[in-house]
Amino acid sequence: MVEMYTSPDIVRRKLGFTTEVEDDVLNHYIEGAQREMLTDIAMHIEDDVLSGNINGSNTTFSTGKTFIADQNFNLRVDADDIKIYGWGNLDDPSTKTSLSVSTIYPEYSKVVLSSAPVSTYKQITADYYYYPCKVYFDQFSDACAYLAAYNYALAEYALLPKSWMHGAYRFIFGREYRYLYNQYINKISKILGRISERGEHDAAVLLRG
Repeated sequence: MVEMYTSPDIVRRKLGFTTEVEDDVLNHYIEGAQREMLTDIAMHIEDDVLSGNINGSNTTFSTGKTFIADQNFNLRVDADDIKIYGWGNLDDPSTKTSLSVSTIYPEYSKVVLSSAPVSTYKQITADYYYYPCKVYFDQFSDACAYLAAYNYALAEYALLPKSWMHGAYRFIFGREYRYLYNQYINKISKILGRISERGEHDAAVLLRG
């Protein structure tokens, strides 16, 4: 089973639905929301040169950035969230060789390789996402659900006439779907430890909707 930040049931609750939308449909929006959320809360770095002795015996290296991020959406940070390479020639990226990672310590910028890189490597680099600060995963499910619900509402209902309303669909067919994105921004602000500014929210909503 593919792990995700949130579930179709949680997204349905944000939309005010019960069983009106199938899981497969909402999973599509959840997957998109996860990828979008990752770029909203984390930054990507490629070919980050790691510090540490390349002497044939050392297995521990340090990344240039702290707080390595979860990039496969399983709500934990582990060896699958970073790619490590040994370079045979500094001027030739084609000499990059993938190296196996044993474990990482994301809050301490430490990476432990499964075996020591050979001393002939000129440098060890890493590709990964990182958070700008320490984050906690307790807000991720709700934030992702709000964004998935917003994207669903925007794609499926935003262009329908406001006069065509029925039951729970009234929430979507009014312009209240923008509330969903507002709530997403609130959650992201909490995840990153920032105080929300209403003016910023309004601008974001207008750009989106």
